[in-house]
Amino acid sequence: MAPALTPRSIPHIFDNPNDASFSPIVQVFDIKPLAAKTGERRFRILCSDGDHAAQGLLSTSMNELVDAGRVNKFTIMKLKEYTVQEVSKKMCVRGFLMRCRVCGHREGGVSEGVNGGF
Repeated sequence: MAPALTPRSIPHIFDNPNDASFSPIVQVFDIKPLAAKTGERRFRILCSDGDHAAQGLLSTSMNELVDAGRVNKFTIMKLKEYTVQEVSKKMCVRGFLMRCRVCGHREGGVSEGVNGGF
């Protein structure tokens, strides 16, 4: 069974962007490829803590997890490394998944554990 999401983790990330000890568990609600301007594939991601959501960009080092189907809609993950930047006058989590551990998937209340991750 996948672990519970970390309550209020999205506000905490924005209020404490330099808190390197904070490793919340969040769920992916959407993931979409972006048009490649530099030749590198990038993915936009929408993550939630159950009450709040944040949009961000995946680090290109995470592409292999997307390609393998380990990071997709409804993936539950523990964030290990992220940065917060202002983009177009909006706060955005950039590199939201620079490092993470995939914990499982939950869709319609059903959880499936996943081994491994980073």
